[in-house]
Amino acid sequence: MISDRQPVARGVSVTICCFEVMARRGWRKFDTWGWDGCFMDGKHHASNNDDWSAIPIISLNYGGKIEGDEVIGGRTFSTTNTWAAEARGAEQFFQLAEYFDISIKINGDGMFAC
Repeated sequence: MISDRQPVARGVSVTICCFEVMARRGWRKFDTWGWDGCFMDGKHHASNNDDWSAIPIISLNYGGKIEGDEVIGGRTFSTTNTWAAEARGAEQFFQLAEYFDISIKINGDGMFAC
């Protein structure tokens, strides 16, 4: 074990781990492309030909309000439990990034941009 090095916190995705590693290397501005975390038009951009029928699909809403049994407003995304966990990790990193003056631009219109 090397005692003069700090470990990188584990993250739910390689993207979030890379943000931390790059921030430690001095980078303070990140631009991402294709980091959607959801199905768009019923397809996943990276694997449109794969069979996703065995994967449970969930719906997540950002910005809406719950009234009774309905969600009013906001945006609802079709996603997976894994992508939902990644979204939680991203939210935590975004809060830290603001504290450490790190800017993150998410190009696209997927769940992570919301």
